[in-house]
Amino acid sequence: MEKKPICYIAGAGKWNGESFVPRDGDCVIAADGGYRYLLERGIRVDLVMGDFDSSERPDIRNVKVYPREKDETDLYIAVREGFERGYRRFVIYGGLDGERFDHTIGNLQIIVRLAKEGATACLVDGKTTITAVHNGTLILPPQLRGYLSVFSFSNEARGVSLRGFKYEIENHTLHNDFPLGVSNEFTGHTGYIEVNDGTLLVVIESQTGGVVLL
Repeated sequence: MEKKPICYIAGAGKWNGESFVPRDGDCVIAADGGYRYLLERGIRVDLVMGDFDSSERPDIRNVKVYPREKDETDLYIAVREGFERGYRRFVIYGGLDGERFDHTIGNLQIIVRLAKEGATACLVDGKTTITAVHNGTLILPPQLRGYLSVFSFSNEARGVSLRGFKYEIENHTLHNDFPLGVSNEFTGHTGYIEVNDGTLLVVIESQTGGVVLL
């Protein structure tokens, strides 16, 4: 079965060598300074959006400029644009910038919101991939190697089951003030992460580089 198109978001945070090749039907949106990373890698861009408070407005046709004083971040605006265009699969690069930890937390909130709205999204940076699961199941391929951590991003996440990993749990409740799900490991088997009531943040530290979980 053919996979649905992807909306790629290029954030302005640091990139660690990541690159991608969009297919026909995919959409590529640069959030403010993320445009320069696309330009450096020769990746086509469909739209550039932002307030350009920390970068120069690119001299291209498809640019939307927003006020510097606004409630939404540039990356959030880019994601909402993709959502309004009908995309439900998002891959976000440049969204885990350690220099602005506040922006990183904001970007985690974005992928959680997308999960609650029925979309799937992942933040990819170097060897790290982060995604969210809301009232559902995430299946991870057996070839993954490295570490896996699962955190409750709601007060409680009920009915949590982890199968196919070094440490398994069944129908457990995770809380957002105790990191029980940190530092699990892949075992070469298909992994299943299930939550019946609540939202989980899933962090993968892969030995083979960041993975796209869609």
